[in-house]
Amino acid sequence: MKIFNIGPLELILILVVMFILLGPTGMQNTARQVGKWIRQVIRSPMWSEIMGYSREIRELPTKIVRDTGLEEDMAEIRKATQATTDEINEAVQDANKEIRTGIDSSVKETGNVEIALDIQPDKDKPSSS
Repeated sequence: MKIFNIGPLELILILVVMFILLGPTGMQNTARQVGKWIRQVIRSPMWSEIMGYSREIRELPTKIVRDTGLEEDMAEIRKATQATTDEINEAVQDANKEIRTGIDSSVKETGNVEIALDIQPDKDKPSSS
């Protein structure tokens, strides 16, 4: 979790330095003042205005898509893509079935294969007697 792009270890380091520089009572007073300042900022009309603009900016892409009619086009593209994906999946499944059927039939045809090995001793090698 990062607040103002400060990680947990950095926050601990800042707190330790503050404790060393300000001491326990100075740290309490500083934390109290910072808390009051943050409360004032959040309750100010300027803060609510900034948050409203931030909300509008986050919703802007959705609003643009809705206003330009891209939503319907995107739905059509999704349907076409899904249909194409379904067709490809069916073709792959049919090909797999044909391959399995072909393998099964070739195994049935070659089921009675006889293998004969003709092994003759080498005449060049002396026998170990």
